Amino acid sequence: MCLFLVTKAHSSDFNNREKGKTMDIIIGQEIGEYRTESLVARGTNSTIYRGTHLLMGEEVCLKRYDLDIKPAIPIGEADVLSRLQHTEIPKFRNLLSLKDDSYVVVTHFVSGSPLGQAVQKHGNMDPEIVASFLERMLHLLRYMHVDQRCVHGDIKPEHILARTDHSITLVGFGVAEFSSGNWEKNRGWTDLFAPPEQVEGRPLVPQMDLYALGMSMVYLLCGGNEEQFKNGEIPDEVPDPMGRFLSRLVMKDPAKRLNWTQMDLFKEWVEIRFECFKRSTTEGKLLFL
Repeated sequence: MCLFLVTKAHSSDFNNREKGKTMDIIIGQEIGEYRTESLVARGTNSTIYRGTHLLMGEEVCLKRYDLDIKPAIPIGEADVLSRLQHTEIPKFRNLLSLKDDSYVVVTHFVSGSPLGQAVQKHGNMDPEIVASFLERMLHLLRYMHVDQRCVHGDIKPEHILARTDHSITLVGFGVAEFSSGNWEKNRGWTDLFAPPEQVEGRPLVPQMDLYALGMSMVYLLCGGNEEQFKNGEIPDEVPDPMGRFLSRLVMKDPAKRLNWTQMDLFKEWVEIRFECFKRSTTEGKLLFL
C-alpha cells in the first residue's frame, strides 16, 4: 500500500516536447513547490537535479525519469523510500507527475561522491576504508533485509555516496521491492555486480544484494581494474580474514554464499574488521573524493 499521493506539477516548459522524448528541465525552473538549482547527474533512465523547496528552503534531490520508463518504476521507488527510515537512505519527500507524463521522485538532498567515480579518479582504496564502508552497508542491509524485508536489487559503487568522514548513503532504489511472503520478479540489474541468478531473471532475494555488495567492495579494492575484478582476484594487501569474508559474499552459487539465516553478518564483520585492523574507526585515514 502506497503511503503518499502523486502530486501533479505544472510547467509551461513541457508543452512542445518531441513525442517519445523527455525534455531537459531548465535550471531555475519551478516545478510544483520546488525550483531546480543545478544538474547533478544523468543516468541510463533518469536525470538528477538539485533543487529547493520554494517555501521551506529545504535542499532536495529531483530525480526525473525518462518518458520510456514505465510509471511502475518511479512509483515503486517512491513507495519503497516512503517506507524505509534509515540515516543512510535519502528521506522521501514527494512524487511529482509532470505535464509531459514523466515522473519526478523528490528526496532530501544528500551531498557525497559516488564511490565508482572516486575509484576511477584515484585508483584502489585503502582496505581499512573499504572495511568501514562494508560495515556501514551491512548495518543498512540488515535493516532492509531482516527488519523490512526489502531488497535493493542494484547495489553498485555508483549507488553508494560517500563523504570525507567515511559516512555513506545508498541511492538508486528504482528496482527495489518489498516482500509480503514471496519475492517478486526482478526488474533490472547491473551486469558487473549482479549475481548469475539475478541475470537469469530469478525473483529478487537478499542474497543478491549481498553478492552485489561484495563485488562492489572488491571493485574498490581493485581500483576499478575490471579484469582483476571480474576474475574475483582480491589484492595481496587485503588482510586474509577480510579476503575470506569477501570471497564468501561473492560465491557464484547462492547456496554457498553468506546469508542472514546463517549468522548476523553485521556483527560477524565488526569482529573480523577489528581482527584485521585492531581498531573500529578510520580516524586519520584520508578518503579522496
